[in-house]
Amino acid sequence: MNKPFQIALQFIKIIGAELGIILLFLVVIDNYIGETEEHIGFADGMGYFEYLPSTFIRHDINRKDFKLEENPSVYANVQTVGVYNYYNDYTVNKYPCGTAILQSPFFFYTYFTTKRDGTAHDGYQVSFQKTILFSTLFYLFLGLFFLKKILLLYQINKATIVFSQLLIVLATPISHYAHIEASMSHVYSFFAISVFVYVTILYFKEVKLKYFILMSLLLGLIFTIRQVNILVVLSLPFLAGSFSSLKTGFLHVFQNPKWLLLGIVAFFSIVSVQLLFWHLQTGELIVYSYQNEGFNFFRPEFLNILFSYKKGLFLYTPVLFFSVIGVIYLFVQKKTWLALTWLFFFIVITYVFSSWHAWWYGGSFGSRPFIDFYALFFITFALLLKEVKLFGKVIIIVVSVLFLFVNIIQSYQYKEYILHSVTMDKEKYWTVFLKTEQRFNGLIWKEYIDEAAFKVNGEVNIGDLSIEKDQNEVFLSFEASKIPNFETVSIVQIELENDFKDENDSRILVSIDDSSSNYFWHERSVLHYYQESLNKWHLGKFNYKFTPVNSENKIVVTILLSKANIDFELKNVKIRFLSKKVSTN
Repeated sequence: MNKPFQIALQFIKIIGAELGIILLFLVVIDNYIGETEEHIGFADGMGYFEYLPSTFIRHDINRKDFKLEENPSVYANVQTVGVYNYYNDYTVNKYPCGTAILQSPFFFYTYFTTKRDGTAHDGYQVSFQKTILFSTLFYLFLGLFFLKKILLLYQINKATIVFSQLLIVLATPISHYAHIEASMSHVYSFFAISVFVYVTILYFKEVKLKYFILMSLLLGLIFTIRQVNILVVLSLPFLAGSFSSLKTGFLHVFQNPKWLLLGIVAFFSIVSVQLLFWHLQTGELIVYSYQNEGFNFFRPEFLNILFSYKKGLFLYTPVLFFSVIGVIYLFVQKKTWLALTWLFFFIVITYVFSSWHAWWYGGSFGSRPFIDFYALFFITFALLLKEVKLFGKVIIIVVSVLFLFVNIIQSYQYKEYILHSVTMDKEKYWTVFLKTEQRFNGLIWKEYIDEAAFKVNGEVNIGDLSIEKDQNEVFLSFEASKIPNFETVSIVQIELENDFKDENDSRILVSIDDSSSNYFWHERSVLHYYQESLNKWHLGKFNYKFTPVNSENKIVVTILLSKANIDFELKNVKIRFLSKKVSTN
């Protein structure tokens, strides 16, 4: 066997499982979840990434010498991004820069290798969108690699390790944040915290300076990626493994001032990058960039963040139930120190996360702040799977695989706007549970208009409509000339009463045409006509919005009810033509 082949085999042995899981994840994306060209999302994701184009492409990060009101042109680009807060006389990126630091090698590669074809880079072209996906997958790979090294320190067998890695990627919301919203910080934090956990365990085992320096550097990186994740220090008692190890590790630092000084320098060598960015933007080194957002420590939403249909951790990541059961099993095994210190860590981070003013963390899939700490969750998961009897192992594996499929389906649902990013409740959750048909796309993303701002140009009472199974269509047509001031109409509103049946695949199409052109064409499922609740007989309404049409040719508005796969009826159907009221101010 030649040497290159031996090296290749050794390489595969070391990282083969992680590479295989990443490749499997890409297959799942390609065949089930679906691909997307945009990975640098709005708000948070864009804010994390924005440091790179602002510093190296637009060169507008240094604004401390230009007050906003006196020099508005300096802020022309940053004001359009939507991730900056007003801070005194300046604007500041409210998101930390650590994610951008980790993304920077991929950013620079794309910046220097992509052909510009006469157009300037702005950092958000397709090539940069792709490179951020590759960046996130790379750090996911590294996070999985260090998770393996962590679990090996707990004498976890390789099969359990690979299964745990697989679950992290496919049975948790990482499946979303490593793909659709790849510019978000969570995969990067998962990587950094996983390395920190590994190095910390080694430190308490061997108490060596090199591990302490690495811990300090990593803690600085963790803080710079997402400041609240400094809470990882609360896991030190658990990672130490015992009170005596914790005591020895701490005493060694405080009895050696040189160690403490080097640790502080290492920590601030990373954190200083964030301080520099704040100074360049505002002239100050310490800035609370979130401004009017903060924590309500006297009103934590503890139960909601764990169990609610809106964003409950255990509802959208049920595999983590086994992590908690693993802690209970530690008590059973009389490993009280490990059990109590893990529970202490979990309770405190949950308390802090649930105290954030928007405990659901905006438009997001699942309870995303916990993603960063998955390495700690899967230590107790793997210990449980290692210690239970064969029957228990089978149950855990089978149920976890079921959870894996649920997560893949829900990742697809979130991407296709079947799950709502903010307003999920019990009724909505179970109405769309595991539903993937196209008619459910956007079902609960209701868009309302301020009807007081519109006037009715014309109304047609259709009455009742019945359509039988497999009937092709019910066709309605209106001449625009018979609708008063049709040239000002911008909404066709269809109101009806119907019985919500999730198997109903019928649709209502609105089309506006003349003899030569189509001006508007939009089709929605009858399911989307619910007004307030689901699975009931109710009043439904849907607004088809378009730019007002004015043509010398005869304009026809066509409404088509079609594709019925069940017998059903619509009652009290009304069609209204709405135009915006002219302001009298």
